[in-house]
Amino acid sequence: MKPSLVRFTVYPTAAAIVGALGWVAFGYEAEADFATLIGSASIHAELAASIPADTPKPEGQALRKKLIADAYGWLARAERVESDSSAACQIRAFLASTEGRPLDAAMLYRKCRTLENCTPEQHAPLAMHEARALSNAGRFGEALEVLAQATGDLAADQRPARDLLRARILWRGGQHEAAIGAIEAIVAGGVEGSESCREGASMLEAMGAYGPSEAAWRKSETVAELEQYHVARLKVRAGDVETARETLERAAGSGNPEVLRRMTQDDQLWIAALGEKRYQELSGSAASEPAAAGR
Repeated sequence: MKPSLVRFTVYPTAAAIVGALGWVAFGYEAEADFATLIGSASIHAELAASIPADTPKPEGQALRKKLIADAYGWLARAERVESDSSAACQIRAFLASTEGRPLDAAMLYRKCRTLENCTPEQHAPLAMHEARALSNAGRFGEALEVLAQATGDLAADQRPARDLLRARILWRGGQHEAAIGAIEAIVAGGVEGSESCREGASMLEAMGAYGPSEAAWRKSETVAELEQYHVARLKVRAGDVETARETLERAAGSGNPEVLRRMTQDDQLWIAALGEKRYQELSGSAASEPAAAGR
């Protein structure tokens, strides 16, 4: 199961979707089979996860709780139709994570792999979910062991995600040098412009490893001005404001709208470094000029 990462900000819309789903399910309750029931449970679980647990909106909190309760209700009905289902077990694990119970989630993902209807192709992805949940529970050593045991089952296209997860667990567990080395290896072996290179570059920057991160960003971005933007951001975070300003001016002067979007995301960083007036001038130039071609 790969839950949606989309965050719903308009809670009435989510409520309308849930209401419609409930009406359809009620209308066809007599004909509902396992696939229908498990699908309803999955949709409710994903909608619940799309609402941040710390949302300040009371209506959001109430809807989130209702969605979780409804998901469990659909699961119970599905499990009466088909017991010991790997699909139902995965949704229970996902809900445990959504509710802030990572260790319970890890044990459920582990259980999923023991069920008869869990296919061999699911074992490695489930192990990655288990490792992530163990890491969220602070069990970093156990998480790394689970990942190591799952290595042989991984398809080639799943290995970059596994390696990034391992690096993130090393980082969270306080093994910074090992994490940096692992990420550098991922970037070195990655394809230019790939998602694994971009995520690795972002992780290195967040860790304060500005030198390795600069090299990673250069490989991650295939558009010159976007590469320049990330180098500028690294320079300002490293305290080299003058180089950061010059590099940002080149990136903003290209007129690429994506540069403006990223500047807006980091507005407080640039205002603190350059002053609000200069930030407004640069962001204005990025918005007004025509977009430039890449490298």
